[in-house]
Amino acid sequence: MTAHGDSKHVSLLKDFNLYPQGFWGCVDDKIKTADIVERMEAVKNKFDVNNIDSRLAENRMKYNMFLKETIK
Repeated sequence: MTAHGDSKHVSLLKDFNLYPQGFWGCVDDKIKTADIVERMEAVKNKFDVNNIDSRLAENRMKYNMFLKETIK
């Protein structure tokens, strides 16, 4: 859980602008193949490589700044 009460999975999906499309909850044998394909299409349509690259670079910068501040 994060400090905001989200699961890490949900938090990462939100960070990369893939929530709720990328959150499928528990996928079990009761889900239909058509539902999975539909959900995959929704994620594919929302997936933005540039946004993900940008978010990763931002997180890397924040982490490096955190390390510099804490290792003085």
